[in-house]
Amino acid sequence: MDKPLGFTKDGFKYVSDVCRARNIPLQTGYMFRVNGAIQFACKAAHDGVIGEVFSIDADLNHSYGGKKYPEYCGTYPAGTAYLLTCHIIEYVLPLMNEVAPDYVKTWEMPAPGDPEGTPSHTFTLMKWPRTTCTVTVCSKGTQSRRHLRIDGSDGTIEIEPIEDFRKVKHDTGEEGGKAKKSVDPRIIARLYLKKDKPPYKKGLNELDFGIMEDRYRDQLKELAEIIRGEKPNPQWLYDHDLLVHEVSLRACNL
Repeated sequence: MDKPLGFTKDGFKYVSDVCRARNIPLQTGYMFRVNGAIQFACKAAHDGVIGEVFSIDADLNHSYGGKKYPEYCGTYPAGTAYLLTCHIIEYVLPLMNEVAPDYVKTWEMPAPGDPEGTPSHTFTLMKWPRTTCTVTVCSKGTQSRRHLRIDGSDGTIEIEPIEDFRKVKHDTGEEGGKAKKSVDPRIIARLYLKKDKPPYKKGLNELDFGIMEDRYRDQLKELAEIIRGEKPNPQWLYDHDLLVHEVSLRACNL
């Protein structure tokens, strides 16, 4: 299934329950699920490499959609937050031990140049007892510089950009079409530590995740392997995707 998954929990929960009861693989198209740099960052943070996480900050800004985008995004509750913030929620929840935030709220505003009342620029705040997560989505942003930053008591992890649009074919809406010449060719996660955490050293560690050839290929390959019986059907994914959907609805003030 592509996301978003509707305005209520009921529809997706019904599909999920049917698939779970019959052991049918169900894969939702969260586009960073197999992004190696993001998965490293979240696992390292989850495993305590940067100490206790107190802040997560990310954006999914873009410049695609053209003149019709303000009207288009305005048909959805919370606009750009409905369309894109779920992708960040999808990888933040495992970092937070699959625990939903205590507080979720999104503020809506028009992106520069858009009519008043257009929800084309959204800011979402999620809060756990000791951790905050902020997410910005603006339709007049620079997609090829999307970022993720995770701060902890012992260090910080930063990824910018989180994708390489020279290889991931996608019209960013920016000058030059697919931004082929606007970004560094490799995806680098920068890990800064206050003290040694073997195998990582105190100070700046740069981890090279190479060039991502395709945003979706590895996820679809995994689904094919599950269907062919080469891999077990991951039972935890049913609960995870339901929780992502529930928190995403809260992030749309639903």
